[in-house]
Amino acid sequence: MSVDARCLWWHPRAVDPVRTIPGTLEDVLRPSGSTLRLRVLFSVAEGLQGAAHDLGRGELVIGRGMSFAGKVLDDPRISSRHVTLESDRNGTVSVTDLGSLNGTLVDGQRIERAVLAPGQVLRVGGTFLELESNDDAESAREPDDVVREELIGVSPAAREVRDKIRNLARVEASVLVLGPPGAGKERVAAALHRASGRKGSLVAINCAVLTEELAGSELFGHVKGAFTGAAGARVGAFRKAERGTLLLDEIGEIPPTLQAKLLRVMEERRVRPVGSDTDSPIDVRLIAATNQDLPARVREGRFRGDLFSRIAAGVITVPPLRERPADIVVLAQHFLPEGNRFHPSAIQELLCHPWPHNVRDLRAVISLLRPKGGVVKLNETAMETLEVGRRLALEPPGTPALTPDASASARSAEARVSWPDSEEERVALLERLLGENDGNVSAVARLLGKHGSSLRRWIKLYGIDPDRFRRI
Repeated sequence: MSVDARCLWWHPRAVDPVRTIPGTLEDVLRPSGSTLRLRVLFSVAEGLQGAAHDLGRGELVIGRGMSFAGKVLDDPRISSRHVTLESDRNGTVSVTDLGSLNGTLVDGQRIERAVLAPGQVLRVGGTFLELESNDDAESAREPDDVVREELIGVSPAAREVRDKIRNLARVEASVLVLGPPGAGKERVAAALHRASGRKGSLVAINCAVLTEELAGSELFGHVKGAFTGAAGARVGAFRKAERGTLLLDEIGEIPPTLQAKLLRVMEERRVRPVGSDTDSPIDVRLIAATNQDLPARVREGRFRGDLFSRIAAGVITVPPLRERPADIVVLAQHFLPEGNRFHPSAIQELLCHPWPHNVRDLRAVISLLRPKGGVVKLNETAMETLEVGRRLALEPPGTPALTPDASASARSAEARVSWPDSEEERVALLERLLGENDGNVSAVARLLGKHGSSLRRWIKLYGIDPDRFRRI
């Protein structure tokens, strides 16, 4: 069995393809009274998506034709006895492949035996299932409200973020939203605002683009003639957000000279426009967002500690997409135009991608597909975009990004397989590597030190069909 190397380097709980490798102790050791279930995220079998099957203590064998949540698991890619799941008294779920034809995968990695933790994705044939924890039946009771509309996701992390939003929505305290770029911090702010019931607008300001000269005017406004070029008065962001919510995105980039003024506004709940001698009261809920380590910036003297305490009365952390594999599947289907469905190979590619810019990246890749109705595979443009993102995630900061026209020797330095001179040897090599990598052209391109689009042209020239080598 081959192992897709793309899935091994990034995942926080990389799965060993042979040995039993548990997740963290918190993931694995669960009270004997806890309840676990498998939920179908995607399946080529009709009518199965969303179905859930409770796991009792003991052994469950999954195979083609079995009854799953009262429905038939009619997936032709699943063997009659494909995989077994065994749950012990502590709620630990062990997964063992039963020598299936197409193999068993956890979070995109082929395994023979592994421990499955809640939030991870189990693939059998063309069906993808998530292990859910129902310790408090929260997933079943979660309301279909504005919070769930704004933040789509089924992972434990997504549910935890939604719970925190609901808890903080109706209080007046400021909230600091933490997370990497593109993870959904703006969606959290939108959900907080909508759930708060505030009548005013949600106004967003990107502090990273504020200059020292204009920052005060952007936030607090200015009066006519306050400075050169101030031909008229300006209403600042705080005034625009009256009775609503103000999002200060990239708060760590706010100019130092403005931090003291922002702190005063937050403490006194009053705003003074630039050039004015008069303060006016405000009714604004403040949300700040950043991907930076603000406590470290406080220790370095680059961010005021008292301002940090003010904006971080409540804290919500949005984890990176690569740590939420179940959400990758759900979000990808959400972004896909109605009337289309993914081919399992497309879901597999998406699960194995590191997503350096998170949900923003995923949405961009799906927008490249332009489907016309039916089963959707990733096209060449989307695959090339994934390849660029993969290199971006692998390369350390400051490393020049490789382009399709970059020196072949730079890529070949890491290549593990040399490119033959004769056409006959090239065809034999390509067929062997495609067979070992389940028809994955991108994986073969990395082994040969070639760009993905370049290798696809060679494959097309030699009349090789990669899909012929897909075992799943």
